[in-house]
Amino acid sequence: MKKLFFHLLSILVFQTIVKAQSIQFMQEQLGACDSVSTIDVSAYLFPDTIKWDSLSWRINGMLSAQKSQIIKANLGDQLIVRFFYNNPVITVIDTLVVVSTESISFKSFVTNNTRYNLNTSTVWLSDSNLFKVNQWSLSQGSLISSSYGKAYVQANGNVNIACTYNSGCIEHIALYIPLETQPELILEQIVLADPIGAMGSLTGNLSDGSIINTLNGSTIDASTFNIPLAGGMQTLVVTSGSFSWTKQFFVESMPDPNFEIEQTQVARWCDGADAEIEIVISRGLIDSLFHTVMHTINNDSAYIPSSFGGQTFTVYSGNSVFEIHRIIEKEGDWSIYVGVSEIESPICSESADGSAILQYPAEVVYLETDNQATPLQDSLLNLSAGQHSLFLADARGCSTSQVFIVPQSQDACIQTSDIFSPNGDGINDIWMPLVPQGTTLTFRVYTYRDIQMNAIASKEIYEGSTAWDGSNNLTGTGATAGYYLIISTIAYPAYMNIATSTLKHVVKLLR
Repeated sequence: MKKLFFHLLSILVFQTIVKAQSIQFMQEQLGACDSVSTIDVSAYLFPDTIKWDSLSWRINGMLSAQKSQIIKANLGDQLIVRFFYNNPVITVIDTLVVVSTESISFKSFVTNNTRYNLNTSTVWLSDSNLFKVNQWSLSQGSLISSSYGKAYVQANGNVNIACTYNSGCIEHIALYIPLETQPELILEQIVLADPIGAMGSLTGNLSDGSIINTLNGSTIDASTFNIPLAGGMQTLVVTSGSFSWTKQFFVESMPDPNFEIEQTQVARWCDGADAEIEIVISRGLIDSLFHTVMHTINNDSAYIPSSFGGQTFTVYSGNSVFEIHRIIEKEGDWSIYVGVSEIESPICSESADGSAILQYPAEVVYLETDNQATPLQDSLLNLSAGQHSLFLADARGCSTSQVFIVPQSQDACIQTSDIFSPNGDGINDIWMPLVPQGTTLTFRVYTYRDIQMNAIASKEIYEGSTAWDGSNNLTGTGATAGYYLIISTIAYPAYMNIATSTLKHVVKLLR
């Protein structure tokens, strides 16, 4: 007799906490195939932890105070059991459907890979735990083995299979078991062979996903494979279970690769170096590249430094070697755009207030004037007469130097005062011009009638000295207050290379 157990756990919380109870059923026997038998079902409380005198049952509407219950039920009946205990009342409810072999059916039919189990197929039942099969029978073929819920059969075509349960009921199923067929070998070339036909790669599997035992005599025992193959027509010998067959497959080789070369940076104009070349290969990889030195690449593109002029790049790709020849260009010479213009001489021979306009292109980032770092600017100021040097450089290290000359001023550096007071107080008592060392100055003083400087006399009152004390040599007395025109003849020393000149200067005499 097969006993069936169904458990329903209920956690019941009231004013006090009690242990969870559940009702446990036992169906004393399975129903017969005709579904007319009355079945005994027992029910009792689990676990047995409370006083039985406080128990009561209500089964399908009937109330009973027995410790346990034996229920008479027909196949297919649904039993509803309520169990009462405690005060206040706690209720446990559970249900049971009385079952028979009428609900048993075949769940599925599965055909194993016939190449590995001698054309064996598997038949399954829907519930092998509840209903045990005592006997299997086939209309054709043979039974290999069986268990409670499944059977292994060897047959082809239309087959009727019957199974007898431990209840005595019999179920039938009509099946069509197909005859074993050879699967298709599916191939795909995932890597082209290189131009000389080596290092191709092929993957494959069987159309039904079954195991490939050997390939070209080598054991695989896997559902897929990936092997290297040379280019051209190849023959594959495959075994899978009881089948063995050959298949030809053409392994394609890649054509000679195409190379694209681009000069991404021109060479420097000053030394022809610092160029950069990008080489891109199609249909392959650049393993390494030689240009001056060997470069390891392992990519489909390469950036290589180069220098100006005709250059050769040797590319290694797989087993192939290619030479690429290219004329490398360099940038224009920006130094031709550097110049100095609008040079202004110093105001006088020994001053340093000359200037010049400097022109240079945007590439220049550094400037030196006379070996001193100078901010980038358009004007060069505070220049003395003579030779000056320039040094200019760009960010890539190219530089240029230039020399320019600031002409000598034709005027000597002479300083004179516009006013003096020969009154004997020791302050500004004489008029004395400052001239370059070694210079000879002879001057004459002329009087003026008024501030408009209209000449009323042109008399020589003093000469042969570089100072005037305000005296009038014609009268032997001091000159009166007023304005005087002084005309000087200046003879410069030979090293200054300046011709004798005349200086006219107006001075105010105060008394």
